[in-house]
Amino acid sequence: MLALNVALRGFGALARPLQLEQSAPILFLWLSRVATAAGGVNEYALRLLPLLAGLATIPLVARVAGSLVSPRAAVLAAVLASVSPLTFEFSAVFKQYSTDAFVVALLLAVALPCCRTAAPTRGAWLRFGLATVVAPLLSAPSIFVSGPSLVALLLAPRDARGVVLRRATGIAAAWLLIVGVNWAVFQRATMHSAFMQHYWEQSFLLPPFRDAFQHLRARTGFLLQAMLTGSNVRYPTSLRYVFTALIVIGLVRLGRRHGAWAVVLTAAPFVLLWTAAANRAYPLVDRTCLFLAPLIVLLLVAGVESVSDGLSARWSPAAFATVGGLLALPGAIDAGYHWRPQVSATLMRSSLSRVSLAVDRGEPVYVFALDTPRWIYYTTDWSHPDTARVRRLLAIAESTGPNSGNAPPRTRPLSARDGDAFVFRDGRRVELIGLSTGVEILDQFRTRYSPDPGWIEEEVDRIRALPAARQWIVSMTCLDCATLLTDGLVDVGGGKIVRLVDTIWFRVDEYVPR
Repeated sequence: MLALNVALRGFGALARPLQLEQSAPILFLWLSRVATAAGGVNEYALRLLPLLAGLATIPLVARVAGSLVSPRAAVLAAVLASVSPLTFEFSAVFKQYSTDAFVVALLLAVALPCCRTAAPTRGAWLRFGLATVVAPLLSAPSIFVSGPSLVALLLAPRDARGVVLRRATGIAAAWLLIVGVNWAVFQRATMHSAFMQHYWEQSFLLPPFRDAFQHLRARTGFLLQAMLTGSNVRYPTSLRYVFTALIVIGLVRLGRRHGAWAVVLTAAPFVLLWTAAANRAYPLVDRTCLFLAPLIVLLLVAGVESVSDGLSARWSPAAFATVGGLLALPGAIDAGYHWRPQVSATLMRSSLSRVSLAVDRGEPVYVFALDTPRWIYYTTDWSHPDTARVRRLLAIAESTGPNSGNAPPRTRPLSARDGDAFVFRDGRRVELIGLSTGVEILDQFRTRYSPDPGWIEEEVDRIRALPAARQWIVSMTCLDCATLLTDGLVDVGGGKIVRLVDTIWFRVDEYVPR
């Protein structure tokens, strides 16, 4: 969905609200547009910025840990950042989350010379000011770190406090101006989107206090699991408490060694995030909280350092290496699962291209509403795109509901004419876009697991109304609904279903009517 926006829009149009309820920072969109202009609309160009951001985060985190903790902590921080399952995943996905982590790591790296030095150089101030002002345009959650970094500057020991105050005030004023413009021009529509508020409903910290606290504890546990152990191996829940204890110990160590400014710099972003979540301004979801990865890694290695330093000089290095290795092991194991052969974009493209060629021959295709953006993206020749077809199908996708067919259950029975507008004909090509199933997907769960009453019957009638010796059904989201649909076709109209592709998340069925 995000790729379609970048592929179809110029730089000016990307500054307007995106289609299909998508959102991303304006600089992320513009840099992605540059990548596709240079390398074409393909997975390599689209994933270039997230990949570079994920790679660049590693040395930045190591630099921060080496500066605040120790040289050996820098090594461990680099290892943890390298094998973090969440960072690993979103460094290969066309979304902005790995860029969020990079921007936060960069902010920490440029803030430290200004905080640790009694008289920072002009170059240090310039780097900090430039990074702070540009950050909101490249990462929305960077404001949770930029603000505390400005406060940390004022709390750090100084030789010439008046000079520091003037420079910090100037940077703060420029930062507030950019944040205000960014919100008013680029992010306001997303913040005020009724669908996005509904979509993230379960990710906010809502009253009463007891429920909000329990929710915060659960979400924090899931975040630590996603960031440090992954989901491919089942580890005991108690491991989350070990991570939390090390983070708290690390925070105490940084405070004792460096003072209040270090506590504000590393702990205030968490408090601001929780406050935003309590005010429905930012969701607590693992991917949207990936920007915390550099801070979590920093506090973890500080905690390991503190625990190992409690031992004698003889045993401290061995203890540090052992505990650090145990921390990195789950992420390394999870990374091994990512390298296993899986269904790739190449298989999806080849399978859907085969179906698209069949559609060119006059064989209709039925595409589930939720899967229309994928169908559009993978069946378009982006070197010479048929933009009229793409825009028409995209308009149909939007009319089926938010995110393309991601609509709530219907409050009225389906009508025989509901799907009349959801078909695209171009010569012999017939592309039938499905009606929304009523199986709404919010955040990371479904609101229900069965389609609306009458949905199967209506879609069976729509497919059977298209005369052809062979028809195709494409499903990449609601595979259980696809099974109900194909069973309905066979039960009502006879014929047979031949499965072209059948994986855990992608399916193509060939329907041969009787």
